[in-house]
Amino acid sequence: MIEEIKSGMSHKLAGVENPVSAIMEEAVKVLYNKTIKNRIKTKGKAILPESSSRYIPASLKRAVFKRDNCCCQYIMRDGRKCGS
Repeated sequence: MIEEIKSGMSHKLAGVENPVSAIMEEAVKVLYNKTIKNRIKTKGKAILPESSSRYIPASLKRAVFKRDNCCCQYIMRDGRKCGS
């Protein structure tokens, strides 16, 4: 697996003295972002179900709707928000 990762990350590992160390550092960042950072954002509460379901709880929909002042937050190509 390490060899496959080395090959896939060759652009990031060019000139790196210890590629395995760099791979481990990247793996820790990914794991951190997936677990700890999400927990901090949600104050320790799971917002979405852990299943692969696309279900979004009504309470979350209401909270997002309120947070965004009932306006679409899509960013268009020219950099403006949709706002509809």
